[in-house]
Amino acid sequence: AAPASAAAPAPGPPSTKTLSALADKVKEQFGEAFKTALLKVWKEEALPAANKDKLKYFLGLQETSPQAEPFEKHAEMTEDHMIEFLYKMVLYAPEEWYEVFSGMKCPKDKKNDYKSIGMAFDASSRLRRAGVDHYHWKQTDRMNGVEFFPQLVGYPKSAPVYHITAGSVGLPRTVLADQMQGPPASTV
Repeated sequence: AAPASAAAPAPGPPSTKTLSALADKVKEQFGEAFKTALLKVWKEEALPAANKDKLKYFLGLQETSPQAEPFEKHAEMTEDHMIEFLYKMVLYAPEEWYEVFSGMKCPKDKKNDYKSIGMAFDASSRLRRAGVDHYHWKQTDRMNGVEFFPQLVGYPKSAPVYHITAGSVGLPRTVLADQMQGPPASTV
């Protein structure tokens, strides 16, 4: 028998194993170029634009999200766990997220995995709760702009909007929240 010192090193914690296994699965399904593009957008665009307070708070909660087999559940407490969310979103809903994550068109043979798509929805929700809105804004532009309403591509994002009835005239007018002088008279 081999001495104990010659034994193979113990595997990393579940979070390390899960991240590595998901990364391998993404590379296997979509290729190295896609994975590289996804990580580039994450590092150069999404993470720098994230709400740091929300991210810190979310990671401090150390929640455990669902995992499809064979991936292990673990507490999410590092920025790398946000990358796991991206991997789950594209693995289970590539038709929705592939282009958003990489800027590349989704291959026609890559289809949503409806058996596990709930993992993508969960990951998407957690990513937003963690203050990472970059991908959802890009998704909004993709879905409501390019595909359905090209005239809306690049339309500026605005503060919350209030629709106010103009006194006795009864015609609604729209005012941006940051331009209101005070609450409308009809506010309860």
